[in-house]
Amino acid sequence: MMTGESVLLALLIQSATASATDTLVYREVIDGRVEVAAPQGPLVMETFHEAEIAYVRLTPDSAHAWYEALELGVAGPQSELRPPTEGALRKEFILRLDEQGRVETLAAPVFPESFKDVSDLTRQFYDFFMPGPGKPLTLGLSWTDSFMAVDTVGDRVTDYQKRGRYRVVGDSVVGGQPVWIVSADLDHEIRTEGPGPQPGVTAISILEGSDAGEFIIRKDRGDMVARRRTGILSGELRYEGLPQTVVLPQTLEYTNSIELLPRRDPDRDRSGGAGAHDGRSAPRSLARGAGQTAAAARREARAATWTRYTPADSREHDARGEGRAE
Repeated sequence: MMTGESVLLALLIQSATASATDTLVYREVIDGRVEVAAPQGPLVMETFHEAEIAYVRLTPDSAHAWYEALELGVAGPQSELRPPTEGALRKEFILRLDEQGRVETLAAPVFPESFKDVSDLTRQFYDFFMPGPGKPLTLGLSWTDSFMAVDTVGDRVTDYQKRGRYRVVGDSVVGGQPVWIVSADLDHEIRTEGPGPQPGVTAISILEGSDAGEFIIRKDRGDMVARRRTGILSGELRYEGLPQTVVLPQTLEYTNSIELLPRRDPDRDRSGGAGAHDGRSAPRSLARGAGQTAAAARREARAATWTRYTPADSREHDARGEGRAE
């Protein structure tokens, strides 16, 4: 599932105060729950993704990014799959940006084969950042955006469509910096086709639904300070090629939060020096006390992230359509 300077600088084209070599580091936490209504009873799987992601804007229309720390996996009723991630660290994504801040991945790292049944990280930046309206943000401004992509990873093909509605609903101050609060409501359609559980069988997953959340954006530079969203998708899991096609209803529920971490020395980001991970440590959000489950730790980390970045005393706007960019 589930996209230096933030891509949102594209809203302003260039910021006179920004350095092209500044590196931003984001912490992302994603928790998902998939339930398939199988004949023998519900099958439930929990997915998780926690990462620290470095992002550097090179020019107004190009950027590089890489994982500094990563943990991901999937847990079912009987087992948990948690592949080692050291092989994915500090390998660059090459990204292209347009004037609305949309991100196109020109090149992605080749990830370990063990990731295949856990997560498709080549889509990391599909909707990581907020696509902008092509003009400076103002209270009440609203706009729409759409995105379509077809990905082939190994022998699986995914058709992904997204339609988003965005609105500047308020402003506030976070960490001494003025910020915009932007609501985001998105509709998703995802179709994945690949080999089934036995030769000659094709598995087709179809999911449709929506998520809702908010972005917090710095006014002066356009950097994304934080983002949160919660979504529910539903559909079916089909197995074709059997004597009789099997169709199983399925649902996906997920939460996603992102926070901008304090700035670090960009010269040390990829050297393993102070302020950078050595590839053996987990993201700071993964630390937990003795006896605390991983799921509980992730929930606490996500709650702490958004508590920290939820603006207080925000000035909400009586939105009546002024400034609409649709």
